Amino acid sequence: MTDIPPELHESFGRLEPELRDSLFGALDPVSAELGPREVAVLQRLANGIADDAPASELNAFVRLLPVTVSRAVAPAIESLTATK
Repeated sequence: MTDIPPELHESFGRLEPELRDSLFGALDPVSAELGPREVAVLQRLANGIADDAPASELNAFVRLLPVTVSRAVAPAIESLTATK
């Protein structure tokens, strides 16, 4: 998790520990692909989760990410998007 940008540690801090750890685990293999744009989208995703945004909004954030990153993140938030 050392390659995860510090901004994400701060944003993901708003999430429940289990979800936060799941997202960090999912992002670890693709962390080299996280540029400023991806970090900004992931921060918005984290804020949306924390603020109980609708599933459609969360899915929209995931679709803004590059394919490899979105494929890593989608399973980590699937339980949230399936229940909303």
